[in-house]
Formats: sequence, structure tokens, C-alpha cells
Amino acid sequence: MRPKIIPVFIPHLGCVNDCIYCDQKKITGIEHKISNRKIRKTIDLYLLKIFSDYPNISSRNIQIAFYGGNFTGLDISHQESLLEISKSYVERGSVGSVRISTRPDFLDQKKLIFLKERYVKTIEIGVQSLDDSVLAISGRNYSSRVVYDSFNLLRDNHFQIGIQIMLGLPGDTFESLKSTIKKIINWKPDFVRLYPTLVIKGTPLEKLYKERKYNPMNLDEVISLCKIILLNLEINNIPVIRLGLHPSFSLLDKIIDGPFHPSLKYLVKSEIDYDLMNLIFRKYKREVCNSVIFYIPEKSLSEFRGFKRKNILRIKERFKINNIDFVEKKEIKQGNLIASFDNKEIKMSQKDLMYQNDYSL
Repeated sequence: MRPKIIPVFIPHLGCVNDCIYCDQKKITGIEHKISNRKIRKTIDLYLLKIFSDYPNISSRNIQIAFYGGNFTGLDISHQESLLEISKSYVERGSVGSVRISTRPDFLDQKKLIFLKERYVKTIEIGVQSLDDSVLAISGRNYSSRVVYDSFNLLRDNHFQIGIQIMLGLPGDTFESLKSTIKKIINWKPDFVRLYPTLVIKGTPLEKLYKERKYNPMNLDEVISLCKIILLNLEINNIPVIRLGLHPSFSLLDKIIDGPFHPSLKYLVKSEIDYDLMNLIFRKYKREVCNSVIFYIPEKSLSEFRGFKRKNILRIKERFKINNIDFVEKKEIKQGNLIASFDNKEIKMSQKDLMYQNDYSL
């Protein structure tokens, strides 16, 4: 079971420089330092909501997460002040552990010992890319070797590791992204977040954009790219826990251009499901009759139908199918599908898509 997260945002704190794409205050929607009193109030409110929604949940499955800044770049006294708050909740049995987000070049053995003593269990590192030229253009000021060393240091110290990757950074290409994803698959982090690059008002990237030196990806391009990345990661048992920035009024007001959508992961997964159904009809076209029933995993009906029934309409038009019905079944695992027609059943899984050129890395 994935832990229930209590998010505490510390925007832009601990960052030694502004990356070309970043204004963390605008991204989080918080533009001031947060007081310890407000942090405790936030945690208490989230705990009430979590225990109300999940009365049988174990506190071990609740995690306080400090998001938004470079946590290990904070002054040590500030880190200690924040972690003393979360520590008190762990020691009273209200939550199980703590999560932080930081840069890969701000980790060492001494810092990890400090964090572990204060119940930090999960560390997300803002990698963004594993291509050295992309990292340099983006102003990250570290190399892929630093990321590799930091990742291994975290593994050696038995932390859960999350990796954050950005898509469509200046200088990025499909080949450099493929190389980054292949390395991540080999490293096997515990989870990944994927963020398409947006042009945010007030950032150096906005200047490049206005000078026509940078063109962001469009939404269709990002969906096509993300379905390849998402499928390859999930097939290798690396969950993608977030795809796209969380919408906020502050963020929406500051986006100049770029592939933003509040439900990007839904759109991507819906395209994967369409390709899965499409593959069945391509392979068994001569046998398909006018009526088909798809047996699908629970809670996946909306994704299979597509936004405004887009998938159904495309399948009917392309393969001349008159009736398409969906039945959710608990025993069908995520990523699997059974098509039934003419008293025949055809099983298909997302792994079958991996043999198609459209999904190869």
C-alpha cells in the first residue's frame, strides 16, 4: 500500500541557484516562509482527514513529506527545526516516517545519518535529466555522475528513493530521454515523477522562449512520449506516482506556454489502453465480429472509454465495430485485458505492447 502523504511545502528554501525553468514559489502556490505553528496545523488537519477516510489505516502507512525546496541545502538548524516537528508525530505514533525532496549534489554520508536519526525514510532527488549537456543548459550545476553516486549512497543507506525527471528541457531530444529512462530502469528506484517542462513567467526560460530560442513540447507530443516512458517504467515495476505538475491557481496564472493538463496521467493511460484494444483488432481483424466485450480491471472504465468516449469512437470507426461493452472484473490485474467475441476470449497485456515499435526505447 502506498503511504498516505501529508505534504508540507517549503518553497524554494535551500536552493543555491535558480534553474532555467524554475520559480518554485509560483509552482507550489506558496510565496512566503511557513511557520512551525502553521506546519503543525497542516499536519493535524491532514491527519483528521486521513483517519476519517481510512479508519483502519495504520500510522505506519502515513508519511509527512517536506516538498518544494532543497531540504538538505537548508541551514542545519532549519532542517533540525522542521524534523523536530515531524519527529514528534512519529514518536507519538501518529505517522510512520518522513519524506524529503532534495538535489543529488547535496547528499553525503553525514547528512544521511542525520536524516535517518530523525525518521526520514524516503528521499526524492530532483534529477531532471541524465544527459550532461541538458543538465548544463538547464543550470543544474552537477553531472550525471553526481546523480549516480548519490543514488548509490542512498541505496547503501537503505532509503526509499524517488527520482524526478523533466521532459522537454532545453537541449533535450528523444534520444537523450531514452538514454535517461534506460538508466533509470537499470537503477530501479522505488518510484518516479515525470514533469513536462513548462514556460513559467519570470524564469530565464521565459526569456529564451520570447527570443524564440526555446520551443516547448505540445500536449500531443508529451502524451505520445509519456505513454512510452510510463509503460516501460511500469513494466519494469517502477511506479510513476505523478505525471505533470499539480494544478494550483498560482501555477495556472503563471504558465506562459507548454504542455500543461490537470489530468495528464489519465490522458496518457487512456492512450495506452486504446493501443491495447487496437492491438487486439489488428492481430485478429478477420475474426472480430460486430459485438465485442472487454473485460478490464476494476476502476479503469473511464480510461478505457477515453475522454468523452474518444477510444470507443476511434475503435468503432477504424474497425467497423458496432457494439463495444466493458465489464470490470476484480480478478483482472492492472495492465491486462480480455476481449470476448464469437465465444472466443483473447487475452492481452501491456507487455504485448512492448513488442511493438511504437513503444521501444
